[in-house]
Amino acid sequence: MLLLWINRKEIKSTENLNNFNKQIAFVNYFENIKIWNDVVSIFESLEEKQIHVIKPVLPKLSIFILVTKDNSTESNSMLISAWVMAIITRMLKHETKFVVRWAISTVLALDYKKYSLHDDSLEILIKILLEAFNDQSLYSRNSEQDNYSLFLSSEKISEFLKNYLNALESHSSKVTFLRSLLNNIASQSWCIVALLHLIVALSTLGNIPSWNQSDISHIRKIVTDSQRTHEPAFRASLEYFMLKCCTAFVDWNSLKFRDLVELLSIFKTTAVSRHSEPWDRLTERLKEFYCSESSKITQNNAISFCKNSISSMLEVPMTEFADADIEETEIEKTAKILTLLADSIDMTNVSFNWVSLLNPIISTIQCVSKRPYMHNKKFLSSVKLIILLIKEGYGCDKQKSDDHTSNIIECLNNCPEMFEFMFQKLLMDIESDSYIVQSKIFFEMFYILSSEPKLNWLMKNNILKIIETIEDLLNNVQHRNKLLFPLWKILVIQDKFASNVSLPSIHSLSYNPLSKVLSDGILQECLSKPKGLEGLQKVNWLQYSYQSVCDFWYVTSKVIDQFSDDDIVNLMLPLAEEVLKVLNNGPKIATPYAISSLKFIISKLGKHDLFKMSELLEISWKTCLELRGNEAFRPALSSLIEIIFQVEMLQKNFFHILDKYFRLFKDLSESTSGIFYTFIKKFCSAIPLCKLLKSDFNCTPIFVCALTFGPIHQKAHKIMEETLTFLLQNNPYLTPSLILVDSNKPSCYVRIAAVKYLLENFKNTSKDFENFLFILIEELMKADSEDECKSTSHFANSLSHRIRNRAWQSILLIHSCIKDKTLNEKLLLKTLNALEMESQQPSIRHIQEWTIFNILYREKTIFYEFPRLSNLSPDEWVRPEWFEENISDIPSHNKDEKLKNSSRTSWSSKIINENSATETESLDYNFQKKIIPVKDIIEGDGNPDFAMFEEKKVHKDGLIVVASLIDRVPNLGGLCRTCEVFGVSEFVIGSFRYTEDKQFQNLSVSADKWVSMKEVKPHLLKEYLASMKEQGYVLIGAEQTEDSCNLKEFKFPKKSVLLLGHEKEGLPVDLIQFLDVCVEIPQQGVVRSLNVHVSGAILIWEYARQHNN
Repeated sequence: MLLLWINRKEIKSTENLNNFNKQIAFVNYFENIKIWNDVVSIFESLEEKQIHVIKPVLPKLSIFILVTKDNSTESNSMLISAWVMAIITRMLKHETKFVVRWAISTVLALDYKKYSLHDDSLEILIKILLEAFNDQSLYSRNSEQDNYSLFLSSEKISEFLKNYLNALESHSSKVTFLRSLLNNIASQSWCIVALLHLIVALSTLGNIPSWNQSDISHIRKIVTDSQRTHEPAFRASLEYFMLKCCTAFVDWNSLKFRDLVELLSIFKTTAVSRHSEPWDRLTERLKEFYCSESSKITQNNAISFCKNSISSMLEVPMTEFADADIEETEIEKTAKILTLLADSIDMTNVSFNWVSLLNPIISTIQCVSKRPYMHNKKFLSSVKLIILLIKEGYGCDKQKSDDHTSNIIECLNNCPEMFEFMFQKLLMDIESDSYIVQSKIFFEMFYILSSEPKLNWLMKNNILKIIETIEDLLNNVQHRNKLLFPLWKILVIQDKFASNVSLPSIHSLSYNPLSKVLSDGILQECLSKPKGLEGLQKVNWLQYSYQSVCDFWYVTSKVIDQFSDDDIVNLMLPLAEEVLKVLNNGPKIATPYAISSLKFIISKLGKHDLFKMSELLEISWKTCLELRGNEAFRPALSSLIEIIFQVEMLQKNFFHILDKYFRLFKDLSESTSGIFYTFIKKFCSAIPLCKLLKSDFNCTPIFVCALTFGPIHQKAHKIMEETLTFLLQNNPYLTPSLILVDSNKPSCYVRIAAVKYLLENFKNTSKDFENFLFILIEELMKADSEDECKSTSHFANSLSHRIRNRAWQSILLIHSCIKDKTLNEKLLLKTLNALEMESQQPSIRHIQEWTIFNILYREKTIFYEFPRLSNLSPDEWVRPEWFEENISDIPSHNKDEKLKNSSRTSWSSKIINENSATETESLDYNFQKKIIPVKDIIEGDGNPDFAMFEEKKVHKDGLIVVASLIDRVPNLGGLCRTCEVFGVSEFVIGSFRYTEDKQFQNLSVSADKWVSMKEVKPHLLKEYLASMKEQGYVLIGAEQTEDSCNLKEFKFPKKSVLLLGHEKEGLPVDLIQFLDVCVEIPQQGVVRSLNVHVSGAILIWEYARQHNN
């Protein structure tokens, strides 16, 4: 059997090991035949899918590795390694997740110094292991572990890699391994969760210079693939840890300075910009190499590169077109290297400083107004470089500035004519094809001028002038569709920094320009591409004009609240019509801003025309849903929430609208993460509780929903959410580098926001507030009781259990604010009644008891310790740090750590660690072992000696089972399986259509493919039996008759036909008369007969036993 396994099953795994004779190695190993039999047992078990069959056999792999270690010699080490690899490969590619997980845990825990495997086998192992790692489900949180423990995480992978590297004796072998690892990572298409954990693990290994210039392409592929396909938080995290890996593993001595430039150009996000931890590590690492004589990266060639880059940037040939595009990529590289120089070289000790290096650039900007024939590309390149240097100078910390950045800002401060030149350039060069690129660069510079305190004076006196220009252009039909857009953009930039000292606000924009734009349809007119820009692609113009439309609506939303009520009423209908045009015709990117502009008119529109308002909101809602997958989707929904849920809408006529859109947002949040958190955050910030209570609006459903919120999203999204939480918790330096949007935050943040809103009003001791809380508690209890009565599952950690637990957590937290004695008595009675309900989960019972006694009050106990100790799933544990982030004025931690140090209790007989396979040192323990048919072993081998097994088995002169009278499909399926197992020569049924039934297929488990079957209709049964009798068969009936023969005394002839009767009626009398003999099964019970499937199986077994089948 073993040789058959070697020749058939593992020929592919050992095909590269042709330098030794497997049979000889096997003979030398014959004394340990028990070990090899265990290997075969493992393979046989792995052919099954049932965990209870495979699980007892798995520890034999560890025993096999342990025993063979002492018996391994130079001559057979390749064979042993090949067998170990064959088993591990089969496990890692098994159809059952349990086996894959067990194999990964085993491989990660191996001591590679102790268990030496052949180098070829190790190389295969790493490749297969990486393929196994690329499964997002492996990184799910283990519900039985505290502290967000994951089954597979960067920490476990890191321990494995350290263990593996320590087993490699030479430095060259470690270098080879790390290069091969990078190549294998780059050659796969990864899910972001698995890739992120692997890169994080790599970043913890320490400095091992390995990667050279040829490996930069692999790094680029890994990073750029994630930039194209994954969401921002994960892209930023991957770049963050990938740059740390580069710092540790790049062999800087083998790189030229240009290679360093190419490497840095790969990273785009602010997570790896200046002042981030990876950036600081890189600069410290480069400082070491600047001082190294063998390094090709020195101060001199770094400075030389920057000088050459600046020179080539400013050397524009006179023959080049005036509207030639700037080389933006090269400018970005130069800016990044200059910033790196500022941090890694002490430029005060060299013969020039940073400003002297940039002197040609600064001179170009300062003298632009005095040199009318300067090439436009030269000026734009200089401005772009200065913009990037200021942005790179701040990096990910907007508060930090250095002398280099300050010097640049001081130089700009000395050239006020620059702003005037750029402003005039925007209005004069409209016919140029480079206008859009030029405009973007100028707008970025205006952004810098507005945001820098030392430069914003350049913008100070120009707002009124811009507004006057807008008013003049509105009357110029020929030019207004070209020139209005840059003016709106400047106003937007100005408004974002209007809070700075002495900066005027765009609120000075008068009513007349806005009214004219809306009434004359100028906005839609501006979307058409102006004449004179034929060389510009339409898509580029649309992108520019669409963004400019967004700027118009942004300005509108900011200034409209400054108008008088009469002006707003006059603008109301034109503004609504223009918003409808945007919603129906686009641009869709402007939807969030267009909806925001309705905030101050929507309630007035409702009083004027309720139907018009409802129509406008309905179209806004539908447009938002159409934006799914678009970057404007969430901003548009956020804007819609702001205009509907505001104080002005708390009017009786609008209550039905508030209820309607609350339900819509609630339903949407069931399938889209982060929506309800945005809703409750906007709702609580926009409407004070005192005004909410004074209105007659029934807001309790909103708070009940918020306090019990927590839909069970798709597992993939849940794993991504858990991964971010895990990374942020274990890497505190990563937090400032990431911008987490609402969709990245756990659903418990909804409950935190609602709790915060209520707790902030705890000082309010008014009767109305207490009544509101009591009604809220009643509704929470009602939600609990209604959920208990539903015909849904109430097992631990079910959605029902979670909702009820959240309801009682909220009740426990807010009931202490009720001081009224009567209300407290009612609350106590209701809690006691709830406690008396049957089958309460322990977590709920604890909180109910605590509510009754009110012994202690701390959020950590309510939201974290009790759920943890009550075996609730970890995603129900609301960490105290999250409360501190949002609610800082109340204590979140307990005074002692007794609960923290307590362990959980199992509330059922279920074994918690049900997935573990028991380890044992014995080789003799018994376990389940299913029979593996020989045909499966040799299937597809092509050996002519085994060709007979490739066909259906047809046994001559054997037992024929006739089941034509049986019409229940489960019985037929079971009989078919029994016939195949015991080698029946033919199985006869009433119709082949039974085999197509799903019940038949489930019970026969493909036996119909391996047993010969025949169809004989019940009315043709006599003819069939007569023909079989003529062929020499004995006709035997399974029936209790007066002359029946006892099965214990009956000897089956070789050629037998066994006729089985109908489930209820048995064998008909006319057929009994036709039979040679009837056989009955002896029995002792009260019940008179067995199921026909059971009877048939007993008779078939007895035949097989007598004839040694």
